[in-house]
Amino acid sequence: MVRRALYLATMNALRGDNDLSRFYRGLREWGKPGKGATVAAMWKLLLRLNAIARRGTPWVAQGVPE
Repeated sequence: MVRRALYLATMNALRGDNDLSRFYRGLREWGKPGKGATVAAMWKLLLRLNAIARRGTPWVAQGVPE
């Protein structure tokens, strides 16, 4: 259940978060399979969320056009 929620959040973030989508595209250009690049992006998003929870700071979107 958690993995599914993280997957859906990552897919949404890949469309809206320029930093995460740039990371994903870079992995794909280096030849990483789509599923592997998606899992790597999931880990990156999970690490961000963990840091936010640990610090107790609000989410600050970076690289998102206004």
